Amino acid sequence: MTDVTLASDITDLVGAVVAIAGVAVSLAGIVYGWRAAVPQRKVAYSFDVTPLLNGRAGNVDDVMVYRGTERLEHPHTATLKLVNVGNREIEAAHFNGAPVEFSLNARVIAELDRETGDNRRIPPMETNGSALYVQPFVIHKGQEIAYKLLLDGPAPAAQPRHSLSAELRVDHRFAKSLAGWTLVILVAIGAMFVWADWQIDKQRSSQRADIQEAVNKAYLQGKADAEQLHRLATASPSAPRAPDSVGSPPTSVGGPP
Repeated sequence: MTDVTLASDITDLVGAVVAIAGVAVSLAGIVYGWRAAVPQRKVAYSFDVTPLLNGRAGNVDDVMVYRGTERLEHPHTATLKLVNVGNREIEAAHFNGAPVEFSLNARVIAELDRETGDNRRIPPMETNGSALYVQPFVIHKGQEIAYKLLLDGPAPAAQPRHSLSAELRVDHRFAKSLAGWTLVILVAIGAMFVWADWQIDKQRSSQRADIQEAVNKAYLQGKADAEQLHRLATASPSAPRAPDSVGSPPTSVGGPP
């Protein structure tokens, strides 16, 4: 009986999980279809900075960084990355005749490298002082573009200014992915706790039912035993009369002669 009950519980649990998964897949399909149907032009950017002098090296006078004969007081390497995270390409016309400007809060010393994936062309870039300009060019859907720079400044940071006919925002994909997985893990843990609590309640209910059944059986058995004793007591014959003693004189009937 226990094996059958356990198999039934597992079947119910699997059925519930499959049903929830089906609903989730259906909702995801609806969202994906809506996002595919509605044009969304979005560019996400990130700005990663690494100081060339950090820790103890930055406090030692004879440790210095030069470019040619110019000493860099606060040298940093930085990577400005642009990613088309929308579902449509961004054409040069969407720049509306003006480049995307990034104010970097540090003087641009040199461009170290530029790269992209899938052998696609990279939008041209220019620098002037502490500003970087991405010129109007096509950015394909899913394309990632990276500009690597040498900067000189105490606290480099990227601040965009643009007239794009598209959304330009900070790249939070990793944080969103982490938050999504965290939510999934929390939901899974919560579901496990709910299932465990349900199993404990079922076990307690089963134990209470077993105890109640045992009490009922004991009561019925005691009642049956009592009834049987009562029947035996009422059905037993009267005790037999003891015989007269041998040799005792007969009882006189009529009196003395």
